[in-house]
Amino acid sequence: FPNAQPFDSRALATGSGLASVGFNYLRNSVKVVVDAYTGQMTFYVSDPSDPIIRTYENVFPQMFASIDTMPADLRSHLRVPEDQFDVQTRAYAKYHVTDPAAFYGNNDLWTVPPDPGGTQNLPNVSYYVEMRLPDQAATEFLLLQPMVPASRPNMIAWIAARNDAANYGQVRVYKFPQDTSVLGPNQIIAKIDADPTISAQLTLWDQAGSKVIKGNLIVVPVQNSLIYLQPVYLQSANSAFPAFERIIVATPTRVVWDRTLAGSLAQLLAGGPVASPSPSNNPQPSPSSGPTASPGVSPPAGNVAALVAYANQHFELAQAALRSGEFATYGAEIAKVQEALRELSQLAPSSPGPSTNP
Repeated sequence: FPNAQPFDSRALATGSGLASVGFNYLRNSVKVVVDAYTGQMTFYVSDPSDPIIRTYENVFPQMFASIDTMPADLRSHLRVPEDQFDVQTRAYAKYHVTDPAAFYGNNDLWTVPPDPGGTQNLPNVSYYVEMRLPDQAATEFLLLQPMVPASRPNMIAWIAARNDAANYGQVRVYKFPQDTSVLGPNQIIAKIDADPTISAQLTLWDQAGSKVIKGNLIVVPVQNSLIYLQPVYLQSANSAFPAFERIIVATPTRVVWDRTLAGSLAQLLAGGPVASPSPSNNPQPSPSSGPTASPGVSPPAGNVAALVAYANQHFELAQAALRSGEFATYGAEIAKVQEALRELSQLAPSSPGPSTNP
């Protein structure tokens, strides 16, 4: 590939495994499985079109196996790698254009949202979720990345890498219309930081003996709307584990928070002033408990109160699963929350819907 150019790994988020690596070619062409009992390693070729792995197969013909021979219970755990996806999205930020003049003039450059800054905020990174794509019928395991223009903070698109077996590795790009303005992650974070009630409470908490940690901001596409979710955790100086305190729910016009998702959604749908709890220095987090089996029922349709209760129930189950390290259960519960939000979307302020580019 004589025209391949080096990738500037400084563009990757802090902590990336490729942050200090120089390269101009990247593939995830082999999945390696290690037997925990014997140490035996099996190399499964997941991208037989890669010319480098084809060369290695010719040199070591007994070393590699086809991905088709991988046991099904192992294949269900395959993921699109975050580091590779982060490189792809940053490269696509320039190469998504199809007009040569726009390309050479750098007239339509995108970028991933920059770090929001501050001691309480985590970097904007891609994240795994279980949700239903706007043009699909079933829930999927996805890796998502919102995108913003290089010169503006508003969101221009979001990119989804599909992880389920039938569509593994496929990438969908959902673009927002160019004549609209959709708030990007950092704009929502700024609105959250500017909220007087939330800011006052976080300032009281973030003092000697405790530390406030705001979790990753999750952008949830719901029908033709966007809802932004951000959990707030409090970590004591005497404990290594942050405790969940509040869930922030935001739209382009409103920011609310509560101890439960039901409380936040009730405030959001009520449309009145934010009824946040008064500031206190001694929050009492709910005791942690293991995940409980979730009822396999669909969200109740046409009943706002029941939908809010349903969303809150499964959000609480998701948090319990997260505390217990049951990530599969966490993903399944968050998917149920998103289904409930989808039912409630007609009552929430709307944002322009994206167009789809496979």
